Amino acid sequence: MKALVNKPAEIYGPSQNSIRIVSEKTLNVFSNSTVFPENWPLSKKVLSMLHKLTDISNLNDNWNSYGAKSPAKESISASKNFLIEYDRLSLPLYFIAPGVNGEIMIEFKQGEKAAELYFNPDGTTELLLFDIEDEVVKETNLESGLADLINYFDV
Repeated sequence: MKALVNKPAEIYGPSQNSIRIVSEKTLNVFSNSTVFPENWPLSKKVLSMLHKLTDISNLNDNWNSYGAKSPAKESISASKNFLIEYDRLSLPLYFIAPGVNGEIMIEFKQGEKAAELYFNPDGTTELLLFDIEDEVVKETNLESGLADLINYFDV
């Protein structure tokens, strides 16, 4: 265990597993205690997606050679916050990818169910729940559909 001593902008933990995300939201992932566990508290899947998101954030305009916009900072920030904040729910994260309009898409998959969550450059979100035949079961936004997403995958 390490103690936080006069360095509120630092995240403690082993460097091989940590991602340097320094924000108030990130620090809220930890308890209000000044003692943090030696291991980073995020799942391996979320850490992997955060690494991928870092790579995605470095894409320039026309990254796909067909005129795609670079990922918007707003989309990257919102998707990063979602991954960190809801890791504890153990949602079946499957894939993360940039979209051609600057959005970030997170895909969930479990058995015969799938979902896509889009973080758009204008700050809006889109949530789509699918069944095995790729039929849309529900279309909403994250704010209205978070409970549906959780219930859909029984987490």
